[in-house]
Amino acid sequence: MTIFTYDFSDYENYCKEFAALLQVPYENNTVRFPEKIASGQVKLLSFPNGLQAIIHDCVLHQDFTWQRMASLPEIFILRVDYVEIKTALQVNLDGEVFRDTSDIYSSIVLTSSRFGLDITLKKGTVLKTANIIIRPEWLKKYLPADAVNYWLHALRSLKLKGVNMVPMDFNTRQSLFSIINMPASDPAYNFKALTRVFEITDYYFKKINVQFKEWDQQQKRFDDIDKIIELDVFLTRDFNQPAPTLDEMATSVHMSPSKLKTLFKKTYGQSIYEYFNASRLNQARHLLLENNLSIKEVAWQMGYSAVSNFSAAFKKQFHISPGEMLTTPY
Repeated sequence: MTIFTYDFSDYENYCKEFAALLQVPYENNTVRFPEKIASGQVKLLSFPNGLQAIIHDCVLHQDFTWQRMASLPEIFILRVDYVEIKTALQVNLDGEVFRDTSDIYSSIVLTSSRFGLDITLKKGTVLKTANIIIRPEWLKKYLPADAVNYWLHALRSLKLKGVNMVPMDFNTRQSLFSIINMPASDPAYNFKALTRVFEITDYYFKKINVQFKEWDQQQKRFDDIDKIIELDVFLTRDFNQPAPTLDEMATSVHMSPSKLKTLFKKTYGQSIYEYFNASRLNQARHLLLENNLSIKEVAWQMGYSAVSNFSAAFKKQFHISPGEMLTTPY
């Protein structure tokens, strides 16, 4: 097992210390794993407004532990995590242990630098994450004034599975993957990456505000939410295939169809099939804008038998046709 121990200062130092541990160079804001430890890389994103994000995109070839030491002054880190888990994910935050034995962990959570954080992942785990620094002044921008103190208390006392955890929806997951997969040679790289970071941040705080109003954290059923996250990833894995039936989905997560419908809508704000259709159209939009595919190719990949049906659904969702979007300046 490899263990990386660090205290939080900024992500530039993080990358330099990470490269030193792995005995590899830190070049072009990137640390590439040696094959004996993992395949993939860690990358720093720095923007002119002082915003920083660190991207992990790798498949582990041995067990790996990240140990963040507690540090002050307090800074908040928005963890955007998509993890395909081998055996188990174990997180220790200031003495509170959380284990996830599901196949996929896909969520967004805000943590504080005042707490130590240990994350242990097993060999074979697929890790795609973005850690975004959230300055305290951002909290006042995104949260209602009367909610800030309550939220900070919840963050510091509940730490992991409290009101600060939001399941990642398909579109937000695609924003994360877009940041990871976008070539640095793209002339608009910084602009596009920053746009995706803002999309993720905006989604998280909008969901948090809803959770303040609608969820009593003492009544949350986190095992059920984990099942909804797994179902979401399964549902949106291949849009070329029709969505499974409600009974098939309910059976796959060991839940009654009525409970599944209710919990899914409460988690994502849409019915299952509204969510499926919106997600595949969002994926179509990503493919058209970033993969240089034709409208016909994208329609086929998204499971539409006719381009006209795809174009009509696309225009209903985005109020612009695919052709008009491609001819409109970015």
